[in-house]
Amino acid sequence: MGALPIQDRSTSHKWEANLMQAACFLERLGYLRFDAEASRAKLCVDLQRTVNAGQQTRASDLRGLVCAKETEKVTLDRLAEAVWDRLIASRRRL
Repeated sequence: MGALPIQDRSTSHKWEANLMQAACFLERLGYLRFDAEASRAKLCVDLQRTVNAGQQTRASDLRGLVCAKETEKVTLDRLAEAVWDRLIASRRRL
């Protein structure tokens, strides 16, 4: 019949498994990032209320937590990017 390239089924199944696993990782990382962003937003509101109340010591502690949440978001973004890059690299090998 036609000259269609036929892939090895094991390679195709492996790619599908990798794709599904990457999708699960990316979904979970998305949820974690959303939680970190929501938590950071709440901390920012608490920080502003604390500053307005004149509690500078507590405000200083909250600033550290806000920075930690920002770092968490960056880390999650980098993990998601690494999963995506790995998926693309594995696709190129097929």
